[in-house]
Amino acid sequence: MGNIMIADDSDAIRLVIKDILSIGDHVVVCEAKDGDETIELFFKHSPDVLLLDLAMPKKDGLTVSNEIIARDPNAKI
Repeated sequence: MGNIMIADDSDAIRLVIKDILSIGDHVVVCEAKDGDETIELFFKHSPDVLLLDLAMPKKDGLTVSNEIIARDPNAKI
C-alpha cells in the first residue's frame, strides 16, 4: 500500500492504471495530464511513487523526472 501519483495525458490510460492499482489497495493521491501539472502536484501531494508517461504535452516525462530529481533526489519515479 502506498500513495501513488499518475501522470499521463490520456484519460483512458490514467483510468486503467487507477483501476489496476485499486485492486492492491493502493491510493492514487492525484493525477496529472501534462508535465507542468505533474511537477506542481508532485510537490503539493508528495506521493510515495510517481507513475510517469514519457510523452506528454508541455514537458515530456524525461524533463519532468530530471526536474523532480533535481529538487528531491530521493523521489521514486
